[in-house]
This record gives sequence, structure tokens and C-alpha cells, in this order.
Amino acid sequence: MRRRMVRAIDIMLSTAGGRVADARGPAIDTAPRVMIASTTSWAFPARVAMAFAELGWHVEAISWYGNPLSRIDCVRHTHHYAALRPVEALSHAMSRAAPDLIVPCDDRALAHLLALHERSRRHGPHAHAEIIARSLGDPQRSAPARGRAAFIELARQEGVRAPPMLAVDTVAELRAALRQVGLPAMLKMDNSWGGDGVAKVTSVTQAEQLFARMSRGHSTRFALQRLVTNGDPFYLLPGPRTARAQVNVQNHVQGTPANCVLSCWQGEVLAIIQVNVLCAQHAMGPATIVQVTEDPEITEAACRLVARLGLSGFCGLDFVIDEATGAPHLIEMNQRITPLGHLTLSGGRDPVAALAARQSGRETRQRTLTTANDIIAFFPEAWHLDPDSPYFPAAHHDVPWGEPGLVRALVRPPWREQSGVARFIRRRLTARVRPPIWSAPARRQAEARELPEHTAEGGQPALKLP
Repeated sequence: MRRRMVRAIDIMLSTAGGRVADARGPAIDTAPRVMIASTTSWAFPARVAMAFAELGWHVEAISWYGNPLSRIDCVRHTHHYAALRPVEALSHAMSRAAPDLIVPCDDRALAHLLALHERSRRHGPHAHAEIIARSLGDPQRSAPARGRAAFIELARQEGVRAPPMLAVDTVAELRAALRQVGLPAMLKMDNSWGGDGVAKVTSVTQAEQLFARMSRGHSTRFALQRLVTNGDPFYLLPGPRTARAQVNVQNHVQGTPANCVLSCWQGEVLAIIQVNVLCAQHAMGPATIVQVTEDPEITEAACRLVARLGLSGFCGLDFVIDEATGAPHLIEMNQRITPLGHLTLSGGRDPVAALAARQSGRETRQRTLTTANDIIAFFPEAWHLDPDSPYFPAAHHDVPWGEPGLVRALVRPPWREQSGVARFIRRRLTARVRPPIWSAPARRQAEARELPEHTAEGGQPALKLP
């Protein structure tokens, strides 16, 4: 009986969102389909889902419990990302969702997709391998992008300005690499993201100590801390971040961080957004406030690398703008969408719409411009972490007002700050782990705030400054 009621409601709702009703049977969904894959609690995957929904796509997701993707109405179905069998969970979700496009939102989801592609290519279902290759490009061709040192070497071969990077496996190799690149230098782990696994060293002794710690990979203590304080069980399982880690040494460039996100199709760049970082979560961490820029050299570098690797989908490139010369130096690439990806700016800078149009072969709906302001504050990160920044009052606050449930969820502190048990265990487990970025003042401000009821110019709710 319940199944019949759900079917009846589904047919009644079939006139919207590209669904066509047939008198002989249930509604047929003719809209192109996308599946958003996320293994973290980051907020921006929900914004990516909202962007595709705004273009009329059928949106499904696969995520872990508590992901913001579960807070938005435009996601038709959220599949469970089983931590014990993540590749099998992806395969099952793809079979049920039948997506035309898959968008990984973190490096771990990307690694699972690549593992599924290899398994499906050899053992089937072959349709999964075809969908993944359509979404990412040929994984074999793009393989050099998945090792930091190999990617930097490839970029330098393409004439892209990038500081040299060397992979090291022993202390002797580390010392030789430091003599070659000089001090200060950057130590970077493969299979790390979000600023973790990256450190600046100013002496050989410091480098050797960090090398010993990094090369062991993540400890059981770290995995338990992530499970308790972040609700992230993936670190407990065998995988790239639990095995012995590859450590790389890179020349340090003094300057301003910058990055870009782009959409591409079979080696062609479709749309690109570039920013300089004004504020970040920490010295090596993700941006909280950015300034939109346009640098022809960054665009040219992106076009060369995308063509060389034959990429499709989304990717992000990280640069440092040399403070002495103003020249951009490429430091790494993420073969996935980044927090900039959902934005739509003037001049056709809309990566989601550009990819949606090329992949589906259809004209897409016009999306509303995010802002004409060149300074953008990411929500909720800037609200919690940088309310005292001089850029904060003048920035456009990228708040998803159309999804009040998502907004209310994001303004609350994360679970690791709300749970007394989590706070107690975190104090015991994180003696050597970087402290959480949510400060006590920010937590008190978040608890005291409620969504504003009045509106500002343009009809958007006004953001209360702390």
C-alpha cells in the first residue's frame, strides 16, 4: 500500500523538473542525471548539487551520514556511502541512479571512482567504467596527475612555471633533495588534502622529524580522533591514507596563494574561475575569503594541462603568486571540483553550466549570477573563522538562502564542538594533532545567532555581523 501511495505521488509530481507523464504507465524522467559523491562533511558539495538542480538536472548523491547533501530538497535520493565497502557502495549507487555524470567532491571519492573504473573495466559492469571515464576523462591518460612530484614534472615539461618537486623515500634522499631545492622548503604527502600533510620546513633537522612522521602515514590514534570528532570512519580502513605515505620535497615560493576551478570536456577547458586567497582556515588550509581575478598565464597553464591529460569534468589548480615578481607558480592539482565550482560569474564564468551543456548536448537554463562583487566570503567558513577580517564586511557572503534548512545546519558548530563526549575524547586523542579550527568565541557566536528575518538590498536576508 505504501509503495502504491509513493508511486501515485511521484506521478502527480511528474509535470515538473523534466518528468513526462504517460497515460500507459509511470512518469519517465527525461532530465539528464548527475550523482554527487562526497565522503566528507564539507558544505560545498550541497552547493554543487543545487547548481545542477537549478539547470534542470535530476540530482542524486552518495554520502556519509550527516553530510549537508542530506539537508537540501533538490537531491532526489541520497545513497549511503558504506565505509566498510566504499567501492561496492559506489557501484550499487550507480546501478540504481543510472547517472550520466558523476562529480567527486573530495580526493577520497575520486580514488574510489578510479578503483571502481579499474574493477569494472576488467570484470564489469562495463557501463560503470564508461560513465566514470566520461565524467573524469581516461584514467590511464590522467594517471600522472595523481602523484604530486610526477604531476609537477609533467607541468614543467608543458612549459608551466612550477617550483621543482622531488619524491623522497629515505632520509638520505631527503637530505639530497633539500640540498637541491634549498631551504625553506615544503614537505608534502601524496593522497592528502585540505591542507593536511603539508608543512613548511626551515632546517634539515625539522625536515627529518616531519619526514619520519609523514612517511608512516596516519596512525590508529589519528584515525580514532577523526572518527570521534569528525564522524569520519574512512581513516580506519586500509587505503591510500593509511598505508606508508609518499613524501615529496618542493621549493618554497614566498607569495599569495591563488587557485582556479575549471570545467572541461575531453581535454578542452570550457569555463574557468580564478581567485586570490585573502583569508584561509590556516596557513596551508582552504580559503575562507577570496578575490576574483583573471590571469592569462593561469588560463594558459590550465589549458595546456587539461589538454595533456585529456581531462573531463572538473579540476582545480593551486598557485602561489610570487611576491617579488607577481608571476604565478603552479604547486598542485586536484582532479575534482573545489569550493569555487558552484559559482556563476559574469563573462560566462559558470563551470557547472558549461559542463552541463556540453555533456548533455542541450541548451541549459540561465543561472542567476552569484554576485558582481569581486570579494567573496565562503559560508559558513568565513562566518565562523574570519568575522574580524577587514574583508568580511565588504564581501559577498555566499549563503544558500534558498535552502533554509541547510543554512541553519551550517551555522551550528560541527558535532565535534557540540558533543561533550567528543570534546572529552578529543582532548585525550589530539595532543599532537592540530587543534580544531572552530574557536570557542566562534562557537559561542554561532550558538547565539539565528537566521535574520529582515532583508537587505536585492531581497536577500541581511547577514548579521558579529
